[in-house]
Amino acid sequence: MSRSSIINSALILLLLISFWLLRSSQDETETSATEEHVIDYMLRDLSTTTFGQDGKPHRTLNTPELKHYQDDDTSELLAPHIVAHQGAQPPWNIYSDTGWVSGDGELILLNGKVKMRREAFADNPSMNVDTKNLRVRPNEDYAETDERVKVRSSNGDRVDGVGAQVWLAEPMRLLLKSNSKAHYATKKP
Repeated sequence: MSRSSIINSALILLLLISFWLLRSSQDETETSATEEHVIDYMLRDLSTTTFGQDGKPHRTLNTPELKHYQDDDTSELLAPHIVAHQGAQPPWNIYSDTGWVSGDGELILLNGKVKMRREAFADNPSMNVDTKNLRVRPNEDYAETDERVKVRSSNGDRVDGVGAQVWLAEPMRLLLKSNSKAHYATKKP
């Protein structure tokens, strides 16, 4: 085999390898583009209410913007406001900076500052709960966080701690996980 034949064969082989590498690189780019987290629809000024078996409102979600992602069926919420209805008692109003909803709707992550509010009723004072990054299991009326929690009531009671579990259904309960401090206001005679 002559020297020019060897050089031509090497050039052809190099050309084939280059073409193969270029082609496989394009295939990877196309594959990664189809696997991206892409919005398939967006809703603005959304308000949706789910009802209990008794036909009464159970939970309401309000958000100025919801983005839904097709690849994992999740949704992102901007400034969500959740209303957890409590029958004849005032509802819990829960606000956060942003939110995320799992594809099956079983988990809601309320990110950033989270505020929970309930108006006074009967002999119960109003309550304000402030924390961050709350995980909500809406079908269980349950929420939890690992962050600092501040609870304030209109009668002057104050409770602070780190981490909390909250059961929103009656009877409503709040368990602080650690570093809890409380100040209970006494009634003046």
